[in-house]
Amino acid sequence: MSFNVMVDMKMPSYLQEIFRSDETVHMVFNEEKPMIKCEEIIESETIESPKCDEIDLTGNPLELDLKDNDLCDISVSMVSKMEPNWSPEENRHYPIDLNSARKCLNTVNMNYDCNEDHKLEPVVYCICDGKNQQKILVLGTNPKTFTRTRVLFTGCFLQTENIISINHMIEKHYLNCDYKTKVNTNIKALYSVVGWKIAEHNWQKSKNSCSALIEGTWNEKMYEPLGVNSASLIMQVIVGHEKSPLNVNWEQLKLLNHFKCILEENNDLEEEMVSCDPSDLMDILSSITEMTMEMQQFRKKSSNKDKKENHELSLVREKDFLDKLWDNLVVCKDVGTLKICFKNIFEEFANNTFIKLKVLKDNDTSIATILLGLLEGKLAVPNISCAEALQMLVELGSEKLKNDYLHLISSAQHSNVSKEIAKKWMEFNDRQDSKMRMTTANPKGMVSRITKMTLHKDTYHKNIPNLTKKLNYLSNLHLIAEFLYVAKACNLPDQTSDIIKSVHEKYLHTKSSTLESLLDCGLRECRVNLHRISSSLFVKDKIIYWNMRLESEFGNSKTVTIFHHTRNPVFPTAIFDDYDIVTASKDDDLVYVVEAIIDIN
Repeated sequence: MSFNVMVDMKMPSYLQEIFRSDETVHMVFNEEKPMIKCEEIIESETIESPKCDEIDLTGNPLELDLKDNDLCDISVSMVSKMEPNWSPEENRHYPIDLNSARKCLNTVNMNYDCNEDHKLEPVVYCICDGKNQQKILVLGTNPKTFTRTRVLFTGCFLQTENIISINHMIEKHYLNCDYKTKVNTNIKALYSVVGWKIAEHNWQKSKNSCSALIEGTWNEKMYEPLGVNSASLIMQVIVGHEKSPLNVNWEQLKLLNHFKCILEENNDLEEEMVSCDPSDLMDILSSITEMTMEMQQFRKKSSNKDKKENHELSLVREKDFLDKLWDNLVVCKDVGTLKICFKNIFEEFANNTFIKLKVLKDNDTSIATILLGLLEGKLAVPNISCAEALQMLVELGSEKLKNDYLHLISSAQHSNVSKEIAKKWMEFNDRQDSKMRMTTANPKGMVSRITKMTLHKDTYHKNIPNLTKKLNYLSNLHLIAEFLYVAKACNLPDQTSDIIKSVHEKYLHTKSSTLESLLDCGLRECRVNLHRISSSLFVKDKIIYWNMRLESEFGNSKTVTIFHHTRNPVFPTAIFDDYDIVTASKDDDLVYVVEAIIDIN
């Protein structure tokens, strides 16, 4: 049995940046760590057709692969400061020896039938062990286009040196071509603005909560460009990361989702836990009494004179009565205790007519309606069920979070997006099935009528879909807030409006994310096209990768040479970890260089 496998898969991350592609390809590698030499090629392959006489694209014994590598002057090995880009699965792509790889690709070329309808492009890459003069790590072929590919390890260099001169790389390209003709050049590079790139495979282990990167392309044959053809800001955030400035808000949003799940799944709620670290009931009631006696205003409208116009990002806002009420009720031990607290609040408001509270017109929560009705003497103290008490707590927390995000977003943006958020929230609060039912009573000895307020039976069940929409909307507001913090850290004042506009379009104007999807995967990315970008951002000490593509055509032939420089080892250690060690300081930044050669005949 052969230990080689051929897998149809998205191009591995360690090849994507080199080739600037994420197409689906056929990968050949060893399944098991012992590098057992395989004499026979896989018998059952994805590409399988009758033999025909085709040109042997890989050579026999592939003489072009055996040229001397004249670029490897200095090699160093140190632990990279950045996190690995490859996944655990990719680190199990064990290599095969070079001769087995050649035989595999030769067989693929011979068996390819150009008249057969193939679902995938017949691109095959064999992972090699680099134990040869040129340190070949990948051999590839595409029999449909008569393409041969080689990827070689060139060396590991100190960042403080010139690495490899541009002219040297151009001369190497001419050697690969075997002829001199016009060379078309394109350079694509990724630079750090805030932190380093967070790998999709390892985001849960990342030490940083966010990153901001600038990706640029240019045609000048230069390491550091005078100008760029295009540039993009790539912002990454990890929602729920302990270092995030919004982690407290995220934990509150998760708690609201937990309460929603309790409402969905349970009928007997009295003993359902509210807090894992509860406060004593008497302490909670005492705190609520103090709040009412202080006559805090409910939702006090700020005047135009109080509004700041400096657009400084701010999460801190003055707490009002509802915010403090949430802080007190969320530490109840269970839903039964919560119900007692709500009853106490209602009685306090019914008996203390001197309390004066104001609410905004857009506050359509049940608790706001009840408290105002009690203060105005229009309502009797309602009897609520445990389910209704928990639903009111979720309403209270949702309103609090909405106002937190609205305050932060309004402090950062330069448009009137806050009105759009408020309008959307009003749509959620326009609940036809959850409207309160009011009945009137005229007790003996009383002239004025008192309205008794109750909820429709099973109101909380009917309101679950609407509550889900609210929480999903809050999750999008949370993402906007996370990206606004990253945008502020980028310190790109000329680009601020474009950045904010792109973030709003992605997470406010479209249904781009749900709370459930964020709970599954907290890594999110937002790309913004930049204008008027300064070339000062494209500096050597901030480089993550630098990729130069040289392309020449001669007749029907084309040769492409790619030089790929990175701050991290490109290939997983399972494939290649054979770096020569020389003296280097721990503070020295290293650059790993690989060369890819693509011949198309």
